[in-house]
Amino acid sequence: LMALYKGADTAEIGPVRSARPYFIDYVLENDAVYAHFGHTIMAKDHINSENIDDIDGLYLEGTVFWREKSTRNAPHNAMTSMERINNYIASKNIRSTSTDKGFNYVVDDYDLTSETVANKLKIVYSNYHYTSYEYDAETKLYKRSMQGTPHVDAITKEQYTAKNIVITFIENSMLNDTRDIPDKGYQKLANIGTGKGYFVTNGKYEEITWSKSSRSAKTQYLDLEGNEVEFNDGVTYIQIVPINQKVTFE
Repeated sequence: LMALYKGADTAEIGPVRSARPYFIDYVLENDAVYAHFGHTIMAKDHINSENIDDIDGLYLEGTVFWREKSTRNAPHNAMTSMERINNYIASKNIRSTSTDKGFNYVVDDYDLTSETVANKLKIVYSNYHYTSYEYDAETKLYKRSMQGTPHVDAITKEQYTAKNIVITFIENSMLNDTRDIPDKGYQKLANIGTGKGYFVTNGKYEEITWSKSSRSAKTQYLDLEGNEVEFNDGVTYIQIVPINQKVTFE
């Protein structure tokens, strides 16, 4: 998971894990400052070559990051907060504004015109991992689960929800780095080009296409008539799914 925050004051974020090459793609397209804890060799090369404003917990433990030792074991216990991140950004004079407008959010809540129902959906990643959502018609939100178990916030114990879900099918493969093979086995995504997917909101889904013209270009999400997808106000999950896996709706 990679979380995108804008105008948030979240007091505890984590566990924060290491940078991977494909995360850099989405840092670039969202013109973001990248907070992470450690990195693969290739990811660090790309952070440097792409001039990413990054905040690496390997060097900032005890200041921007802390370890939650009472309930978690390393490496799954590196935490941070928006206050600490913003203080660091200010202290280093890192640019904190952007012209990036994020997703195409609309003010007035709307329903898709399609007749395809999405009260439940299951997104399969492998033989041992899947993500699922169930629609709550009262709140008009999707409740998120992993492996059939509610995905809950560690502090509030509340189940995570989404207003919008974007599903994109993208080919993935293993890296085969040749410099003593430091990154061999890590994933890479063929996310430059075009592909198919789904957009889900308010109990319905529609087929969409995605396109990304370069590593730093914004991913475009279009309906089958070529119109940019409109996002209802609220939390959005982007689910990147291997092209050989299945998504089912009920």
